[in-house]
Amino acid sequence: MASELGLPPPAKGPPATPTTIAAISDDLLCEIFLLLPSLPSLVRAALACRTFLNAVRSSPAFRRRFRALHPPQLLGFFGEPRRAPVPPFVPLRSRSDPDLAAAVRGSDFFLTRLPEDSGDSTLRWKLQSFHGGYVVLVKDATHQIAAYNPVTQALHLLPRPPEEILFSDSLEAHIVFSEEDQRVFRVVCVQHQSTRLRAPACVAVFSTATREWQVSPWVETSPPPPPPPPPHDFIKFYPGTQLNGFVYWKHTSRPYVLVLNTVTVQFSRLDLPPFLGQISSTRFRLGQTKDGMLCMVAIDLSDAERGTLHV
Repeated sequence: MASELGLPPPAKGPPATPTTIAAISDDLLCEIFLLLPSLPSLVRAALACRTFLNAVRSSPAFRRRFRALHPPQLLGFFGEPRRAPVPPFVPLRSRSDPDLAAAVRGSDFFLTRLPEDSGDSTLRWKLQSFHGGYVVLVKDATHQIAAYNPVTQALHLLPRPPEEILFSDSLEAHIVFSEEDQRVFRVVCVQHQSTRLRAPACVAVFSTATREWQVSPWVETSPPPPPPPPPHDFIKFYPGTQLNGFVYWKHTSRPYVLVLNTVTVQFSRLDLPPFLGQISSTRFRLGQTKDGMLCMVAIDLSDAERGTLHV
């Protein structure tokens, strides 16, 4: 009809610009990623393309929100090594979650990226601690420290710790991450001495930001024992447990826990409730509740017929 009246045909608009994944803002991508069911699914999504990976890496606030909504899931257990050069890993088989199964299949739980020796079993790696997806190991003879993420296969070999804390095999190493950037971390090494009357400790901290060790002075960590101390009562601690920026050591025979603040590098003591102080320390464990609070659990087997669980 328009042509019959001599009117020009309607002008065609410019062709629509094709929409690509790059047109989605990082904020919107992060909101979409929050709907993913687990951390392995986020890792798989982030590795799909550089746009997704940059969105996840550039937002510490998003990572904190994701961790709050999706607590870490257990992939398996590292066992205590006997004669094996690396600790054995036993995966949990969860067929109902394909992302977890894929994370286990694609991870290096055999720790194959750790440097090898000539086959001498005395130079094997000794498992020290776990935190933030990383395994911290120390080599027995050389005191070489390695921090390794079996899922991402990120390996960090640290310079040899200072000689001041290398005089015995009781050296412990714990990894502490920055809240803002998970690529920046510190390794806190603690050395205890064991005597009947004193329990001095020394802390050395390595930072990936400076690539240097900082050694703190030796400090006394034990309260004075009631006189006279038993002849066999040496001051010793069980391996430390790392929780929420602190490391806790349960004393082997006295009713207290030694606490290290990994931010201030200061020690303090936590006295046990009376009923926990009377229980064999070999049945004592530290952990955390789902709300992140410190939890102490002990099993009292003094009754031959019935055990008691204390929490």
